Amino acid sequence: MAKQKILFIALFASLVTNSHAFIVNLTATSDGQEKPRIFGTTNLPDGVDLMLSVHRSESHYFAQAKVKVLGGKFNTQPFTQNSTPLPPGVYKLQIETPMAGIMDSKTWPAIGSKGEKLEGPLVKNSNFGGNFVEFKTTFIVGTGLPSTPKDEAAREQEKKNSHEWWMHSCQSGYTIAQAIAKNQGKSLDIEEFHKKCIAAEPRNK
Repeated sequence: MAKQKILFIALFASLVTNSHAFIVNLTATSDGQEKPRIFGTTNLPDGVDLMLSVHRSESHYFAQAKVKVLGGKFNTQPFTQNSTPLPPGVYKLQIETPMAGIMDSKTWPAIGSKGEKLEGPLVKNSNFGGNFVEFKTTFIVGTGLPSTPKDEAAREQEKKNSHEWWMHSCQSGYTIAQAIAKNQGKSLDIEEFHKKCIAAEPRNK
């Protein structure tokens, strides 16, 4: 009899816990344009933040967008590559929620302050504690067939943009380093600083 009571209590506790669980549903797709927008539906409550990441290695493309769930739906602004249409091909889409603790507290009754109420195949455990939602899929731009010339042009433009950003960062870094050195009563060799900064630039393959 005592054993049966223990089993009943365990079962009851499980049922109570599951009654407060939130089974997450989420779907997403693109609008099929060359500057695609991502549309999706979910049962996550209003105010939940979603971070969308779009990636395609062939064209060195990576971009992100942050949106909020409203009325069970979400959508993004068009994704572009340097303000131009994306090269045709297959793109990877990943959608994640941030840690629940940094989201609007109005979402906590449904998902928990640490995401502990979230359940289902889309729910993952965070290395920082708590749960988060992760959804992955792919979508097609154009015919889905890659264009080698467009991919090469996109890679070259991305390399150029990265180089320009790095050079600008070197200049900004020198300004900051010079101010620190001056405050410490030291001098800073601008040529040596830029030489080391340029040498440290990551090289895109």
